[in-house]
Amino acid sequence: MQPRHNQPSSSSNRASSPPSPAKPAAGRVRKQAGAASVSQPSATPSPPPAPTPAQRPAERPSTPPTSAPRQGEKSIEFKLRNPHAKSAFVAGSFNSWDLKRTPMRKESDGEWKATVSLAPGRYEYRFVVDGQWISDPMAKESVHNTFGSTNSVVTV
Repeated sequence: MQPRHNQPSSSSNRASSPPSPAKPAAGRVRKQAGAASVSQPSATPSPPPAPTPAQRPAERPSTPPTSAPRQGEKSIEFKLRNPHAKSAFVAGSFNSWDLKRTPMRKESDGEWKATVSLAPGRYEYRFVVDGQWISDPMAKESVHNTFGSTNSVVTV
């Protein structure tokens, strides 16, 4: 329904004008006796505006948490020996194949490691080393994928 905008021309027209809506829209300006005022909603206040990026809580840490696994989960350590790599991540069905979500840390001996808490089940994964997808050369099981290569498999 569209709101009516009546502009009274005399005092007799004011008395016969239809009543205003029961709940005025927030921020609507009404003219009263030559002055403008902002009407306030009579209902509960609206929710606060969404926080700005500076006010938002911090995103997930860039390294996986080191806390103990939740009940029913097991800590699984992924390892890759590649001393010349500049970066390494593990991506798989357990993290929606997000190639940046699970970074690996480089040990002094050139081995890369990442620990992930996983619930019992079967998971496929691959390593992303310096931007290149590679299968785990130490995986006990692997399966063919739709990209013409293989995914490594870990069962918890």
